[in-house]
Amino acid sequence: MVLPKYLFAIILPFLIYGCESEPTEKNDNTTTMPQVQANDMAEGVYFSTNRSGNYEVVRLHDGALEFLTTDATYDSWWPRQSPSGETMLFYRSLVSDRPESGGTNNNYDEASLWSLDLKTGTTVELIPKNDNGWVAQGVVDWSPDGSTLLMAARLATTGRWHLFTTDTDGSNPNQISNRTSLFLDPSWSPDGSKIVYVAFPPDYQGIDLARLEVYTADANGMNEQRLTNDYLRDHDPYWSPDGNTIAFETAIDPLFNGVGRWAIRTVNASGGNLLTLFDDANINTLPRWSPDGSRLLFHRFIFGSGHGFIVASMQADGSDYQAVTLGGDYDDTDLDWFRRVPE
Repeated sequence: MVLPKYLFAIILPFLIYGCESEPTEKNDNTTTMPQVQANDMAEGVYFSTNRSGNYEVVRLHDGALEFLTTDATYDSWWPRQSPSGETMLFYRSLVSDRPESGGTNNNYDEASLWSLDLKTGTTVELIPKNDNGWVAQGVVDWSPDGSTLLMAARLATTGRWHLFTTDTDGSNPNQISNRTSLFLDPSWSPDGSKIVYVAFPPDYQGIDLARLEVYTADANGMNEQRLTNDYLRDHDPYWSPDGNTIAFETAIDPLFNGVGRWAIRTVNASGGNLLTLFDDANINTLPRWSPDGSRLLFHRFIFGSGHGFIVASMQADGSDYQAVTLGGDYDDTDLDWFRRVPE
C-alpha cells in the first residue's frame, strides 16, 4: 500500500536539501542514466518516477531509462508486469485531482486501474474510478498463472478496505475478506494457492495502524493465519519464489524524524523466525523478490541525503546493499522486476 507516502508528503520538502545530476536526453522516450549502478540485474526494473513533473511508469534496463507512459495529465504508478511478460498493469489519477497536501502517486481515492500492452503501447482502462461501489482502490497483483487479479478497495457502503479478486480485464469483482477489519496490501503465494496481506487482528476494533499485522490465507480468503504479533505497523508483504519466506516493511520507530524509521523484515511463510533484514535508521519499504529469489528490490528515503526516494537492492540475506538509482530532486518508487517481453 505504501501508506508511508501519505505520512510524510508534507514533511519531505523540509528534509530535501539538494539534488544529484539530472539524466541526459537520448531520444523521445529514453534517457541515459550515468548515476545507475549496473549491478547484476540483467533483466532490469520497473518503477514510477516524477522526474518529468508528474509520475510516469518507466523501465530501467542496461543503463537506459525508458518512459512507458507519457501523459502529463495523469500521475501513473504501481507497475506490475503480467507473468506472460506481455501486459503491464498500473494505476492512474488525474494530476488535477492531486491532494493539496502533496502525495501524487498512490492517490488511491482518485485511482483507476489500467493495462498497457508492452508490445504495442496500447493502454486500456480496466476499473474506472468509483466503479464497483469502490471509493478507493490500489495495490493490484497478478496471480502466478496470469488468470486472476488481486487488489484492495474501499467500499462506499462501509468505508472499509477489503480484498477483492477480479478477472484480468477487471470484471467480476469478488470480495474475499469478510471479517470486520482493515485489509491492505495483498499479494499471491508463488503457487497461487494462498495470499498474504496486512490486517487488524480479529479482536481489535480501533484505528491504530500500529495494530496492522501480516496474515496469510487460502486464495479464497479462508483459513487465515497470523504471522506477526508485535504491535508494530507492517505493510507490503511479498512471498519469496521458493514459497518459504515473506518479506515486508515495518515502522520500527513510528516517531523517528517525524515520519518514522522503516525497516525490511522477513518471517517464515508458516510462521516463526521473524528477522530484521535491513534497518539503517532511514525509510526502507516495498521489498520485491527477484525471480530467482537471490535479491530484494526496495525503495528508500535517506534522511539528510539531499534527494528523494531511490530504488535499491540487496541480497536476500540483507547483505550487499546497492543503489539502483542514486536520486535527485524527485522520487523513484513503486518498483517491480522487469521480465523480457516475448517476441
